[in-house]
Amino acid sequence: MRSVVWVVVLLLYAALGMDACLKSPPAHPGKNSEVEHTGWRHFLDLCYIYYTTLGTSAYYPSLDSSFSIDLRLTPQILLDHLSGYGYKKSWNRELRPYLLPMQLLGERIDNWPKAVAEDFSLITGGNVLTDPLAHLPQIDSFIRKHLVYSSRRTDAAALTYTDLKSAQSADCIGMTKLATYICRGLGVPAAIDFTNSWGNFDGNLHCWSTLFDSSGREIRYMAGEYSPQPYNPFLLIKDLYSDKLSSYKLCAKVFRGYVSSSKPTRQFSRQLLNPCALTDGGNFIDVTDQYMATSDVYYLGSGGRPSINVYRNGRWWPAWTGQKSGKYWRFTKMARGMLYIIGVHVNSRFTPYSTPFVLDKNGKVNSFIKLGKITHVNIKQLNAPISDQFDAFSTTSGKAFSRLMHSIAIGKAGSRPVIGAAYDVEFWENGWKPLTNDVAGRSLKVYNVPGGVLMRIQDKANSHYSRPFVMKDGLQHWF
Repeated sequence: MRSVVWVVVLLLYAALGMDACLKSPPAHPGKNSEVEHTGWRHFLDLCYIYYTTLGTSAYYPSLDSSFSIDLRLTPQILLDHLSGYGYKKSWNRELRPYLLPMQLLGERIDNWPKAVAEDFSLITGGNVLTDPLAHLPQIDSFIRKHLVYSSRRTDAAALTYTDLKSAQSADCIGMTKLATYICRGLGVPAAIDFTNSWGNFDGNLHCWSTLFDSSGREIRYMAGEYSPQPYNPFLLIKDLYSDKLSSYKLCAKVFRGYVSSSKPTRQFSRQLLNPCALTDGGNFIDVTDQYMATSDVYYLGSGGRPSINVYRNGRWWPAWTGQKSGKYWRFTKMARGMLYIIGVHVNSRFTPYSTPFVLDKNGKVNSFIKLGKITHVNIKQLNAPISDQFDAFSTTSGKAFSRLMHSIAIGKAGSRPVIGAAYDVEFWENGWKPLTNDVAGRSLKVYNVPGGVLMRIQDKANSHYSRPFVMKDGLQHWF
């Protein structure tokens, strides 16, 4: 009831004093005071965008029993924020959701715009918006002064701007969140882009910032890793000897957090495993095609609503959920060059609907179908080169690091069978099935391998599974 009262007070305050408030917005570094009055409907929309977060669900804050903001503390902050940002004539409406919200991931509210203005008081003037890149070195220096990257910190969703400044370390979510606070506080629209569907290595969720200049141009940025070169979230290793040998991470989908007054919201989670959370009214937009070539994939079949899945960490993980399109299930804007399989997940159990397939660079589906030819094969590599490069990240540095990465890329270094060690080799046929193999020598000999099948290796010493591969002309081709 108290929340309802304060929402009514807030709206009455806005109704009685909005003109005065909007005609005299608070002083703010780099902001011009020209604002527009667009009426009650737009005001309510902006109130919603201000108050909402990717973790709340109701259209009006007072109706959501889980709403966490103490409204007694925020009416003036709201009006200041709306008058300073929300009604500016210079703002493209489509960019307001990347500037206006006071909460990012469900943290408690604090007046971070004021704090950012104080921390960056020397950055003033319209050139911040015109050319955000010119100020990224100063922003990045500030972030690196307060945070170092640590994948062990997983509490970023609950941290405010002030919390993050004193946290000392953060994962990619925390680093990106701090950058988003700063950029939005300086009047630069900033979105949080993320993927949780890596498809050629065993990685987890990763997010980064996309900034917008006054023309709407997008600028990728990873907090704490500023470089004059544009940030590429998919580049792992730039080979110093041959650019063709550089290593790139591949993902099936890239999403962007987007707060809209016309859609309900969904919870952003570090362990975002269910793609339905992204498809069924979620406050996310699919921006995969802004990063890479994509194609729609169609599946004709009966059964429950399927997902299209990628392989990582030894299992099939959902990347996107099918939408009904006539007789088909349609998977929109899937990244090309990826290994996929279509199926359903029920109670942590995966039931395949299709055979594994690759969506090639031309958008053609190439399935792995067991052929009649049976062969014996010698396996010389235990895992994909990109996986070996990840494993070697912390073992060396400097020129030795570059030489090692290059040696792995050309096959001179990497994981080899350990003589006398035990490994299991499996192939896919409506599930992983065992093959017969010897104890390892300099290579791992495997018997009676059907042609054209997808295979993987398990190291029995640590139960670790390799990336999938297929044998072709005696060589392993990794996915």
